[in-house]
Amino acid sequence: FLRYPREELKIIKSRLTRYLLRLLFMPFDFFFDFIKIDRHLSFNNWLFSTNLPPQISLDVLRESTRDHSLQYPNHILAFRSLNARTHPEFFEIFRNTEWSLIPARRVYLYDNLGQAWKKKSLVKRERKKLHGSTFLSVLPEDLKETDFKTIHSHYEQLFLEKHSHLNPQLSLEYIYKLHHYSIVEFHGLRCPESEKLVGSFGIFERNSIMTVPIIGYELKKGKNQAVYRLLISRILELAEERNHFLNLSSGAGPFKSLRGGQPEIEFTAIYFRHMGMIKRTALSAFVWLSKRITPRVLEKNQV
Repeated sequence: FLRYPREELKIIKSRLTRYLLRLLFMPFDFFFDFIKIDRHLSFNNWLFSTNLPPQISLDVLRESTRDHSLQYPNHILAFRSLNARTHPEFFEIFRNTEWSLIPARRVYLYDNLGQAWKKKSLVKRERKKLHGSTFLSVLPEDLKETDFKTIHSHYEQLFLEKHSHLNPQLSLEYIYKLHHYSIVEFHGLRCPESEKLVGSFGIFERNSIMTVPIIGYELKKGKNQAVYRLLISRILELAEERNHFLNLSSGAGPFKSLRGGQPEIEFTAIYFRHMGMIKRTALSAFVWLSKRITPRVLEKNQV
């Protein structure tokens, strides 16, 4: 709740805003470390940047909240990756309970019912480049065991080395098991000469909504933006073929907007009514501040 947003300050355009937010973080750092704000139990945690929520009823949520708050009296309960557009009924359930919704980031959505993004000239042009490239599109059944070392390397380069070591540090074994148990559907682009994957991504799918928690390419060979564009083109193509709603997560806002992605604020729901008075007061202040500051910062900086 604190270290990751503090790291993300570097992508805020305004130097004055960065400075003011750093000042704001200083007292909260000490206080929230004291009350152990990061000691929390995260529901539906797949260790992905975007955890697609299940379909659960208000009664089930209340029962689960009651049981877990009794079992974990010193933990915040958390439920990530909520937005009002892809799961409106589920979002309203949280709004009508004692859970608090904290703005977390802006995600970019491609609605399977809307045709606008599919007709964009940039999307069509990049799809033409995808099909005209020398790279071979690799399906999950075409992957070799050795390819998973490359997929793992792609993930580490992009998510950890380029972005943040606070992102989930997935092991090679974990990535392979995601494939083996069909939890994540891995695809790639293969160079026919070297027979090596030049880029790869993994699709996580639930209730006709898909997201891409794992994506990467060979960063160490320079900024190969062309490969990234081809990977995104392939992802959009798969979403269109399946007629699925695509949540393309956060980051690279202008890039995704140009390809028709619609920004939507994503929230983390937290529950802390079972905790002591000092922690409840501190967390209430955190929620109040987050609701007033975060949406404007996210919108202005397209993050």
